[in-house]
Amino acid sequence: MSIAVKDPRAARRLEALRRLLAHINERIMPEIGFVLWDGSTVPANLPPHALAFVIADEGAVAAMLRRPNINTLLNLWVTSRLDLRNGTFFDLEARRPKARTRTMMKYFDKRLAIATAAKFLFFPRGGPWPLEAVGKASADGTESANKGGEREQRRK
Repeated sequence: MSIAVKDPRAARRLEALRRLLAHINERIMPEIGFVLWDGSTVPANLPPHALAFVIADEGAVAAMLRRPNINTLLNLWVTSRLDLRNGTFFDLEARRPKARTRTMMKYFDKRLAIATAAKFLFFPRGGPWPLEAVGKASADGTESANKGGEREQRRK
C-alpha cells in the first residue's frame, strides 16, 4: 500500500531512497525492513510482524543527512518521525550485522548513497524539534534564576 506522490521531485526522492534502502536491506541488514511515509515498505513483501524502521516524512531523512548525531536521532524519535515497529532497540541490536564495518562497506554502493543524499540535501528538515529547548534556559546568575533562589523567595 502506498500513497501516490504528486510532486515529481518528491517522487524521485522517494524512489531514490527506496532503492538505497533496498540495497541496504539486501546487502547489510536483511532481517530489518523499512516503512516509508507513503506507506510503502522495503522490501515490498515485508511481513506485517517484521522488525522495521518507520520513516514518517522526508524531512527526517534530510535532518539525519545534515546532522547525523544522537541529538537529531532523539528529536526525530521523540516526535515519532523515526520509529521502530514490532520491536525495541534491543531487538535491533540483536539483529545487527556481525561482520566488521570494513567488510560491509566493500558491498555498500557508495555512489547510490551519495546520489540519494544529494536529492535530500536541500530539503527542509521539518519539525518539531522539542529537545532543542531542553537545557537552554537562561541562567543569568541571579538568585531568582537559580532553583535555590526560588525556594528562598517562597519561604519569605
